Amino acid sequence: YVKSVKAYTSSADVSFAELNSFAWNYYLHVDDKKLLKEGLDMALRSVEMDRVYANVDTAACLYFKLGDKKNAKKYAAEAIKLGEEEGADISETINLMKKIKAL
Repeated sequence: YVKSVKAYTSSADVSFAELNSFAWNYYLHVDDKKLLKEGLDMALRSVEMDRVYANVDTAACLYFKLGDKKNAKKYAAEAIKLGEEEGADISETINLMKKIKAL
């Protein structure tokens, strides 16, 4: 899976939504720090392409899983703001922020 994702995401035609989807799967299913950093790279590329609640939240989650409290908090706060503006359900991001603050 990882090799296929790497090959696909290196193409110029990959969308921000696809990058975010792959990054989210890494967050959900990966514990290896090196692979989590690759997932974070995908999330940040997605954010660069189109900064929306979903991908900023994914970046926050990956930063949290990597133990980077400062960036996790920064991205979670931004995700909450974007989510409110977009009318998204931000309850999971609010819970994430509580976990970040407890670190």
